[in-house]
Amino acid sequence: MKTYTKNNIKYTSSLTLSMIGSEAFKLGTSIFIYKFTGNLWLVTIFYLLIQLPSIFVYLLSSKIVKKLKNDKLNFIDCRYL
Repeated sequence: MKTYTKNNIKYTSSLTLSMIGSEAFKLGTSIFIYKFTGNLWLVTIFYLLIQLPSIFVYLLSSKIVKKLKNDKLNFIDCRYL
C-alpha cells in the first residue's frame, strides 16, 4: 500500500505540472495574439484551436488502450517513438 501511495503522488504531481505548463502556454499565446492583433474574436478562435489536441486525446484514449492491452507492447512501442 505504501508503494501505491508513493506512485499515486508521483502520478498526480506529474499531471499537475503538465497541466500548469499547458495552461500557461495557452494563456501566453492568447495574450500575445491579442497584443499583436487587438482582435478578441481571433484570440478566442485560436484559444479554442489550441484545445483541439487535448479533446482528441480525451476522446480516443479509451480506443488506444483497448488496442494495446499488453503492457510490454506499450513499453516497446513508446521506447522507439
